[in-house]
Amino acid sequence: MRARTSFALVLLSLAACKGGDDGLGPVYFGKTVEPPRALAKLRPGMTVDEAKAAAPDLKDGSGRERGNLVAESGREELTLVAEVDDGRIDRLIVKARITTLEQILTKAWGAPTKVKVRDEERAVWLNPAGSWKATVDCLERTCFLDFENHKPLDAAWFGKTPVPPGAYAKVQVGMPAAEAVKVLGDPRAVEGYVDAGPDDVQITVQASSKTQRVSSIRLMLPKESKPLIDQAWGPGLEAKDSIGRPLTVWLDEASGWRAAWEHEAIGDSGSLEFVNYLPLSSVLGTGTVDFALLAPAGLGATKDELIKAYGDRYQAKDDRIELPPTAWGSIWTAVHVSFDAAGKASYFRFGIPYEAQAQAKDQILAALEARFGKPTAGEDLGRPLMIFRDAAPRIVVRDSTITHEIEIEYGSR
Repeated sequence: MRARTSFALVLLSLAACKGGDDGLGPVYFGKTVEPPRALAKLRPGMTVDEAKAAAPDLKDGSGRERGNLVAESGREELTLVAEVDDGRIDRLIVKARITTLEQILTKAWGAPTKVKVRDEERAVWLNPAGSWKATVDCLERTCFLDFENHKPLDAAWFGKTPVPPGAYAKVQVGMPAAEAVKVLGDPRAVEGYVDAGPDDVQITVQASSKTQRVSSIRLMLPKESKPLIDQAWGPGLEAKDSIGRPLTVWLDEASGWRAAWEHEAIGDSGSLEFVNYLPLSSVLGTGTVDFALLAPAGLGATKDELIKAYGDRYQAKDDRIELPPTAWGSIWTAVHVSFDAAGKASYFRFGIPYEAQAQAKDQILAALEARFGKPTAGEDLGRPLMIFRDAAPRIVVRDSTITHEIEIEYGSR
């Protein structure tokens, strides 16, 4: 009798080693690629409160799952986990203490696609209609079935103009980071990268650590994405950044947004950066306004009036107004101010960079000529000048071959 019992135990052990998969095929996982049981009601990105409202049977994890949420699996060999990171659902995982999970899922969902991740081959199933991606990764006696949001990136996602996606278009360069958080409703988007929606696309609002103000919005997306961007916005303009690396740039004068694609990939990712910029039409004025960027307050304004007009863009310590960059500027357009003996602004000086793009200098000079007429030639300490207006308020322009910008002086010191 004892021998028969031992033999039966051996058979049970062998069955367990083969995977313990009885009843786990389409009966358990269904025929559609989606998380099982309560996990199907959840989505990565949900807050913990939203997850518990959607699936009231979720329980707080303990032991190894401490800090996560756990759903009832109905199977001893399966643990259904909603991993939590910073108060939100990060991943949905089925942890299976069997080694044949891929074969079981193949019976349920069909043959997977094989994808290499860090030189390891993994099985992947996609459900575009339900926006799910499922990946199996097995380690020794345990397999992990990972569910992610699945939304293939396409040209339509970028829209028809080069502006940031969704609510990010309401964020402005120079805006306090705290204000950007209110606009987006998600502090994580300012603290680091968050999912932007499509597969393998992440977005962040970058802010200066010194000033805590927004400096740009950056997308990290698959390095093969540029043809989709070209399809959405057109071919763009070839340019280079401040250290000579090649870029493709798109300008949207109507919204004042500039998008720049870096040709050099960062690993498997490409970078698309958005900043607000000042088109030439927002630099040069019309009618009696010589320069539109000085329309809020210009010649004759007191320091207090400049502070009121430009707010914290006016750096009183240095008597400088910091405005968004022009089309080919990299950081700010710094407008330097001088005052007369009466304490009123009498002179402004600023530059319009051109080095980044081959045709930029000619376009800037053509725009100045169209606005103020042909200049006369002048000289200052051996440096050639272009005098667009000699009468007050004087307009003098020089081509700085050192800083590679068109320097504009307005008024007199």
